[in-house]
Amino acid sequence: MSRSDASGSGGGSDQPSVGKALRENLRTIRHAEALFEICERDLGEGARVHAIQRGKQRQLFRRDGEVVTPWPLLTLSRIERKRLDGDLGLGPPIEVPPRPEKAPPLRGMGPGHIRLHEGSGHVQVVYREDGLWMETGRGGPAETLRAVLDALASDADSPIERIAAHVCADDPGRYGPGRLLERQPFPDGPAAGWIRGLQAMRRAMHEGKVAADTRWLVADPFERKATHATGDDAPDLDGWEVAAFTRLDPCPLPPHPWGTWARLLGPHGESHFALQQFHANGFTLVGQDAVERVDLDGLAAALDEADRAIPEPAADESEAWKGEQPEYLCRSVRYRLDDGAPGAPAVPHWSASRRGHGSEVEHLLDGALLRGGILRQLWG
Repeated sequence: MSRSDASGSGGGSDQPSVGKALRENLRTIRHAEALFEICERDLGEGARVHAIQRGKQRQLFRRDGEVVTPWPLLTLSRIERKRLDGDLGLGPPIEVPPRPEKAPPLRGMGPGHIRLHEGSGHVQVVYREDGLWMETGRGGPAETLRAVLDALASDADSPIERIAAHVCADDPGRYGPGRLLERQPFPDGPAAGWIRGLQAMRRAMHEGKVAADTRWLVADPFERKATHATGDDAPDLDGWEVAAFTRLDPCPLPPHPWGTWARLLGPHGESHFALQQFHANGFTLVGQDAVERVDLDGLAAALDEADRAIPEPAADESEAWKGEQPEYLCRSVRYRLDDGAPGAPAVPHWSASRRGHGSEVEHLLDGALLRGGILRQLWG
């Protein structure tokens, strides 16, 4: 879920929006840069900065020695945001109302954005060409970064330092056990190293290569291969230069006659579970929070009915797959559940559909997304 706010309305709530509070206290790109630099300074040896495009974009991570929590605290960009041309099926673009306010005459002004992260959510301030704020946006639920408002209500220090204190006090490790060992920096940065390792771990789990009693899973983000690791309180990472790793939780759910419980990983390496059933031409995963809401015996027919609403692929998409061997192709569909009539099972509706190679399943196995929904993959 995301929201763009150019007017400062705060979404109709009596409480001020986080975006409005941030843009009032980070009015220019120079204020945003000051926030980043204060946070980097205050974290000291606990800071890990990844820069691209000659420093025009930087991300700030928290580290503990050689181990990085691989989702950022801050992203600062001095790159102008480009408008996408063409019809993307999203309706007309939202035009930002012009403001007569002029930017202060500060050195180093220009376009860009600052993004404050909170797990998978974020709030950002976008700056126009003269360096003054243009709009704010949010990715995630409405409560994302609400604690910033409490920090700004304090009388201590300047507003930027109060925001910085909040950023530095946040423990990004609370969102999940995933980590990245960096005895040498991963070239594309901690976030990219973690994603590559996470996909390798998801693939290994889906292919049945991870035993149910495995406690630690480790992946090489260069080779995109995963293996288990020993250790009670921490994995044995001797010999690794760069490694993505996470702690696996045992399944707390009893056996089920419809299928077997599959362990899935969320975006931060946290364990989720889904009931999995393989059939002649694919498999179905039912998230642990969805199992009691659906009629499992009639699920296949209900999913077939939901698939009728999926639009036919465009001609160029069909053409792109010509020549491929049919047994390597599949359609993967993710479903959301809507409440049915009183006393009736929930009704599945397709929410995302993707045609591709069956071997690319690791992109779909997000345990957090599937926890309350369903995924079905049909081969051929």
